[in-house]
Amino acid sequence: MEEIRNFLRTNLIGTLPRHGHKAADALAQQLHSIERGLKTGFIWDFACFSAAQANDLLTKLKEAKLVKNSLLAFQIGEDFGFLDGSRIDEIKFGNFAFIEISKHLNCPVVVEKSSQNSQTIQQTLNSIHAQIQHSIPNEILTLVFDSTVHCIPTVFGLLIGYPVVYWFDVAQSDQNCLSGVPLTVFQVGWRPQSGPNITTPAVSFSVPCSVLEIVQNSVDLWKQKVADSELHFTSFSKTLDTVVL
Repeated sequence: MEEIRNFLRTNLIGTLPRHGHKAADALAQQLHSIERGLKTGFIWDFACFSAAQANDLLTKLKEAKLVKNSLLAFQIGEDFGFLDGSRIDEIKFGNFAFIEISKHLNCPVVVEKSSQNSQTIQQTLNSIHAQIQHSIPNEILTLVFDSTVHCIPTVFGLLIGYPVVYWFDVAQSDQNCLSGVPLTVFQVGWRPQSGPNITTPAVSFSVPCSVLEIVQNSVDLWKQKVADSELHFTSFSKTLDTVVL
């Protein structure tokens, strides 16, 4: 990870003199997390780059042989990020635990594979696969999803590769039932020697405490991958008045 970090610091500082090191470290963590199998992709939420600038940086990383050629830049609406296209087969229903958080529910529930909701999620999975198959090397892949059919936070969760993914019925509401619900937050990131806390998480997702026992196996399988990385794992409980996905 150090080699990627140094490369990124050199390339980002010229563009962002005030925040170059911080952005480089955060991006290095994200790329390392993909390399170690902790996630399949990430949404670009650091450094004020355009999708085109991010794609140019990805091309430079490939030319320097610091990342796999299978990494591609994708864009959904105004959001964009990187995805390992070679791991598309990992994005399938059985590799995730899905939790329904539709607004009308009294509390979150786990989506059963035999349920009607699982069929709706499968439609989203089918759309992701169909579109990624048309990706062109070194070009930005534009992904299009009808927000009246597909739950966009679910799309992002699948592309990132969280072991536990939220879903809500967009036909009823774009709101969720997580307000005031106790959550267990799982994070992985780089922890400096001078402090006990993770600086910027490379991976961060939550699970409602009420269903954690049901999806624990999915979390445990993911945690096994953390042991093979240079990153540190932590978890804590949190309750929010409003949860925006």
